[in-house]
Amino acid sequence: MIGNQQENSACGQKRNFNEEQAYLNEQNDEIDVEGGREMPQNVVLFETGKTNRGNLCLWHEGYCFTRNRGTNVINFRCEQRKCPASCKISMENWKESSKFIEGILGNSGHNHSQIIQKNWQKKEEKKFYKKLNKLQKESFAFSS
Repeated sequence: MIGNQQENSACGQKRNFNEEQAYLNEQNDEIDVEGGREMPQNVVLFETGKTNRGNLCLWHEGYCFTRNRGTNVINFRCEQRKCPASCKISMENWKESSKFIEGILGNSGHNHSQIIQKNWQKKEEKKFYKKLNKLQKESFAFSS
């Protein structure tokens, strides 16, 4: 009774397999065009940043991902320890100097709210400490 008919699933809900298959095929065929080149739907653009220890981190929609491990692919996990969200970038796309990196989000979503303010706060702290170090060096030069 599969084919064009509906079949009961394990949880008792009726599913139309033809509609599901058509929807999945549409999702696979959709391609975004950005900047004159084609990008698959599951590829997203991450903003790069630095952790408190100076390591690479990725920002996407207010969520921060820190480096986990990997060889040909660099894996990142959410900054929150108990959050299952993850993402990955390939070694080909990774350049230390680039501000944005293309990567792929994992299947698991976040289990907490966004931390948009934290990215802005880290940038402001960095500016503040740069100015503070500059002022300290200048005052030390005058006193010597």
